[in-house]
Amino acid sequence: MMKRQEFFIKWMKGLRIYMNLKKNMSLFDWKKAIRSSADVALASTGTSTMNWSRALMMATAREGDGAAKTMAEVLSGRKISRKSNFRLVKGKVARCSTSYHRDLVAIERQIRMLRSMVPGAEMIVNEVRLVKETLDYIAALQAQVDVMRNFVALQSRCFRSLLIGDPFLHR
Repeated sequence: MMKRQEFFIKWMKGLRIYMNLKKNMSLFDWKKAIRSSADVALASTGTSTMNWSRALMMATAREGDGAAKTMAEVLSGRKISRKSNFRLVKGKVARCSTSYHRDLVAIERQIRMLRSMVPGAEMIVNEVRLVKETLDYIAALQAQVDVMRNFVALQSRCFRSLLIGDPFLHR
């Protein structure tokens, strides 16, 4: 199954689980349900060896919402502890005396920024592994955006057909 199809199926399944666990949801609850189910679907379709997918799953489990934690456990197929074993690796910044050292400090600052943007990347020491994690995370996010964009387009077409009787959908 393609990654986008798998994401969409898990996203819809996560929304159903969330709706069954929380009755009478407010607009804020809907927003939280959509975001949490999308994050869990993204993490569960990702490569299990990638840190970002495990970190995203842990963040959802730690949200404090029992429905989000249950949804994460069902979609991942395993029990999720609220305790995280991720540690922050502190970068060293040296004094800049030459242009070489200034470049190194600038690169280290950019690597720290990259680590802060990718879930679970704080514990990765190897820069090559960090780049691989980042590329995998970007690809997964792109798939998530594509699926959500297509879903919204389909929903708006269906809504438009109900309002004006679009013959496109009645073929």
